[in-house]
Amino acid sequence: EEQKSRSLSAIDHEDMDYDDFLMAYHKDDPYALELIKASDGKPPRTREEYFKLRAMNEMKKHSELVPKLAQGILSASDALDNLVSELPGMHRTKQEQMKRIE
Repeated sequence: EEQKSRSLSAIDHEDMDYDDFLMAYHKDDPYALELIKASDGKPPRTREEYFKLRAMNEMKKHSELVPKLAQGILSASDALDNLVSELPGMHRTKQEQMKRIE
Protein backbone atom coordinates (compact mmCIF):
# COMPACT_ATOMS: atom_id res chain seq x y z
CA GLU A 1 0.00 0.00 0.00
CA GLU A 2 2.89 2.39 0.70
CA GLN A 3 4.09 1.78 -2.86
CA LYS A 4 0.63 2.65 -4.21
CA SER A 5 0.41 5.87 -2.20
CA ARG A 6 3.91 6.91 -3.30
CA SER A 7 3.04 6.26 -6.92
CA LEU A 8 -0.23 8.17 -6.55
CA SER A 9 1.53 11.31 -5.38
CA ALA A 10 3.85 11.07 -8.39
CA ILE A 11 0.98 10.78 -10.87
CA ASP A 12 0.20 13.89 -12.82
CA HIS A 13 -3.48 14.72 -12.57
CA GLU A 14 -3.76 14.54 -16.35
CA ASP A 15 -2.52 10.94 -16.23
CA MET A 16 -4.79 9.94 -13.35
CA ASP A 17 -7.01 6.99 -14.18
CA TYR A 18 -10.24 6.13 -12.37
CA ASP A 19 -8.56 3.93 -9.75
CA ASP A 20 -6.02 6.67 -8.99
CA PHE A 21 -8.87 9.16 -8.75
CA LEU A 22 -10.67 6.96 -6.21
CA MET A 23 -7.51 6.75 -4.11
CA ALA A 24 -7.03 10.51 -4.36
CA TYR A 25 -10.67 11.10 -3.39
CA HIS A 26 -10.26 8.78 -0.40
CA LYS A 27 -7.22 10.86 0.68
CA ASP A 28 -9.02 14.20 0.11
CA ASP A 29 -6.67 15.20 -2.69
CA PRO A 30 -7.46 18.80 -3.75
CA TYR A 31 -7.69 17.87 -7.45
CA ALA A 32 -10.17 15.07 -6.72
CA LEU A 33 -12.25 17.34 -4.50
CA GLU A 34 -12.22 20.09 -7.15
CA LEU A 35 -13.40 17.61 -9.76
CA ILE A 36 -16.26 16.47 -7.51
CA LYS A 37 -17.20 20.05 -6.73
CA ALA A 38 -17.39 20.71 -10.48
CA SER A 39 -19.93 17.90 -10.78
CA ASP A 40 -22.33 19.40 -8.23
CA GLY A 41 -20.72 17.41 -5.41
CA LYS A 42 -21.47 14.01 -6.93
CA PRO A 43 -18.44 11.76 -7.37
CA PRO A 44 -18.36 9.78 -10.61
CA ARG A 45 -19.53 6.19 -10.16
CA THR A 46 -17.94 4.67 -13.23
CA ARG A 47 -14.81 5.09 -15.31
CA GLU A 48 -16.92 6.55 -18.10
CA GLU A 49 -18.45 9.17 -15.79
CA TYR A 50 -14.98 9.99 -14.47
CA PHE A 51 -13.50 10.54 -17.92
CA LYS A 52 -16.49 12.64 -19.02
CA LEU A 53 -16.24 14.75 -15.88
CA ARG A 54 -12.50 15.18 -16.31
CA ALA A 55 -12.92 16.19 -19.95
CA MET A 56 -15.62 18.73 -19.07
CA ASN A 57 -13.44 20.14 -16.28
CA GLU A 58 -10.47 20.51 -18.65
CA MET A 59 -12.63 22.24 -21.27
CA LYS A 60 -13.88 24.66 -18.62
CA LYS A 61 -10.33 25.44 -17.50
CA HIS A 62 -9.24 25.99 -21.09
CA SER A 63 -12.20 28.24 -21.81
CA GLU A 64 -11.18 30.38 -18.82
CA LEU A 65 -7.48 30.36 -19.67
CA VAL A 66 -7.65 31.22 -23.38
CA PRO A 67 -9.25 34.67 -22.94
CA LYS A 68 -6.71 35.54 -20.22
CA LEU A 69 -3.82 34.56 -22.48
CA ALA A 70 -5.31 36.41 -25.43
CA GLN A 71 -5.75 39.56 -23.32
CA GLY A 72 -2.13 39.32 -22.20
CA ILE A 73 -0.95 38.99 -25.78
CA LEU A 74 -3.08 41.92 -26.92
CA SER A 75 -1.80 44.08 -24.07
CA ALA A 76 1.82 43.23 -24.87
CA SER A 77 1.20 43.94 -28.55
CA ASP A 78 -0.34 47.31 -27.72
CA ALA A 79 2.61 48.20 -25.48
CA LEU A 80 5.01 47.24 -28.28
CA ASP A 81 3.07 49.35 -30.79
CA ASN A 82 3.33 52.30 -28.42
CA LEU A 83 7.09 51.84 -28.02
CA VAL A 84 7.60 51.59 -31.77
CA SER A 85 5.50 54.67 -32.42
CA GLU A 86 7.80 56.65 -30.11
CA LEU A 87 10.96 55.76 -32.05
CA PRO A 88 12.65 58.73 -33.73
CA GLY A 89 11.52 59.20 -37.30
CA MET A 90 8.42 57.04 -37.09
CA HIS A 91 6.21 59.99 -37.93
CA ARG A 92 8.12 60.93 -41.06
CA THR A 93 6.83 60.03 -44.49
CA LYS A 94 8.83 57.82 -46.82
CA GLN A 95 9.78 60.88 -48.88
CA GLU A 96 11.02 62.70 -45.76
CA GLN A 97 13.06 59.65 -44.76
CA MET A 98 14.64 59.42 -48.24
CA LYS A 99 15.60 63.11 -48.16
CA ARG A 100 17.17 62.61 -44.74
CA ILE A 101 19.21 59.63 -45.96
CA GLU A 102 20.63 61.61 -48.93
